[in-house]
Amino acid sequence: MKAAYFHPRNPAYTTSVKTPMRAALDKAGVNVADVNDEGGHGDPPTGDNDILAGSEMAGQFADIDVWISEACATGATDQSGPSVCKELGIPLVVVEPDTKIAANDHRDDALQIVGQATHIVTTCSATARYFEKLVPDGLTHWSPFIDVDPFRAAHKVRELHKSSLASKLRLPETSPWLLTDGLMAAGDSLQSYEVLAVSLSRLVSMEWKLIVVASGNAMAEAKELLRRLPQDRIRYGGPMAGPDLAAVCASCDMYVWPTVGDAPPGSLLEAQASGLPAIAGRKESTQDRVVDGRTGRLTPLCNAESFASAISFLLRHPDFMRSFSDDARDTVYAQHNLDTVAVRLSEVLSDLC
Repeated sequence: MKAAYFHPRNPAYTTSVKTPMRAALDKAGVNVADVNDEGGHGDPPTGDNDILAGSEMAGQFADIDVWISEACATGATDQSGPSVCKELGIPLVVVEPDTKIAANDHRDDALQIVGQATHIVTTCSATARYFEKLVPDGLTHWSPFIDVDPFRAAHKVRELHKSSLASKLRLPETSPWLLTDGLMAAGDSLQSYEVLAVSLSRLVSMEWKLIVVASGNAMAEAKELLRRLPQDRIRYGGPMAGPDLAAVCASCDMYVWPTVGDAPPGSLLEAQASGLPAIAGRKESTQDRVVDGRTGRLTPLCNAESFASAISFLLRHPDFMRSFSDDARDTVYAQHNLDTVAVRLSEVLSDLC
């Protein structure tokens, strides 16, 4: 099967850095031609090409079986997909549409594209509820998913990773290590750092170290919020992905992020795949990723006292910590696994085509 995959222009998007749904297509063995909102193929071009007309675009993609669009979650919308699908008589599949499109300037364009979709695929419960009324017979909802293999492999040699990182960061291996990677940006993210700082300031009598692997345009402000904590307890690193993130996750003991008003960091699942219980603010996106009381704890938003209590409980009860750790790994492997989604995605596309 051959598919055209439309994604908004994004300098960070390359053939080696892909969204989960795009990675699932590769895993499913689909022959993918990447397209972006400048009419380019493969990595986004740097020129100012206009979007090609539907008939011209259809000529370039005459051999594809399905057009897949991931362009209803941003300011960009896919103007080519519907016309190409009409010209070729092939399915239009919209993946990961965002309910927020109903509140931005592109609402009409985006909803028009969704309305023409043959099928919608989403990993968000809120999105599924929103769009099932529009396309009740053409919606597939899965749990969020990741490639668990790097994190499973890193966990198997956890002691080696922890020893190496302890030497590099000059941290005692015997202390519990907390991990956070929330974006350091103005607004909700900074509020999350404030809740985190207040929470941990209540726990200074306990043994813990905090590893922060994040950056952003409000890094100075985020670090200032964390200055209320003993600075010898904190280690900073830049954003991480791939093997580096897997090694850090394998080395730590708990994942913490208050998730105030913003989407959960991508590593919320990666951390659990590494055996880290996750402490996060309770909202629908975190409920899609954390089983409260089993793989972690979800606390009321903006409630530093509850957040601190959740961390304290696991630090004081190592048996519960181990149980949460095992359940976190098992749950992500079973319910949030890229391999499983790739098989299901292949089946959905085969049925449509």
